[in-house]
Amino acid sequence: MTGRKPQRPLIRNSEGILVGLLVLVSGAPWMPAMANTLVQQLLISRSCIGCDLRGATLPGATLDNAQLNGANLAGANLSGAKLTGASLKGANLEAVSGQQAVLNDADLSEAKLTQADFSQASFNRVKANQVVASEAKLIGLNGRGSQWYRANLQRASLDGANLSEANLNETDLNQASLINGRLNRAGLFGTQLTQANLTGANLQEAILREVNFTGTNLTNADLRGANLARTSLDQAQLCNTWMPDGSRNHRDC
Repeated sequence: MTGRKPQRPLIRNSEGILVGLLVLVSGAPWMPAMANTLVQQLLISRSCIGCDLRGATLPGATLDNAQLNGANLAGANLSGAKLTGASLKGANLEAVSGQQAVLNDADLSEAKLTQADFSQASFNRVKANQVVASEAKLIGLNGRGSQWYRANLQRASLDGANLSEANLNETDLNQASLINGRLNRAGLFGTQLTQANLTGANLQEAILREVNFTGTNLTNADLRGANLARTSLDQAQLCNTWMPDGSRNHRDC
């Protein structure tokens, strides 16, 4: 029998008071406008675990410490939003517009950020372990001390990003662009950097043990003081590159 039926769970605030209920006619598509209605309730409760917020409009919203684990925010507008300390574990942030958003100390573990744009965003001390962020735009990202253990950042754009002291161990950065990136004192143990572009990157005192630099562009990069144990630069492009011992390498100029 065709009729009305709830398509999304009840939304309650921390006191258990009902603040939102979305009911759709059977077969009706989930529309961004519906998500924007639900957003008004999210701003009150600061909790929407597992909610469907596709296409939500949240530019400049204050959602510090919000609980959004497993939420679907695909295609949402989070530009300039404040999500300091928020929990977004396993959330879907694909194709999100998050330019200049503030997510310091947030937890994005196992979240999906494919083709998301968080350019100029603040990710200081963010937990982004095992995230899938292939083809994401993270240009000028400020991610000092952030954690990206075993993350997928294939073909991501990280030009000018600050990832100093970040944990990028076993991260997939194949074909990623890190032009003028700051990775000084970062951990990149076992990281994949095949055909990545690190032109002008600062890798001073970075841990680069067992890194795959096949086809990597290290023109004008600075590796002074870096640890390259069991790492070969034979197949990397070296031109005006500062080496760990302080010498300058012009091999491929």
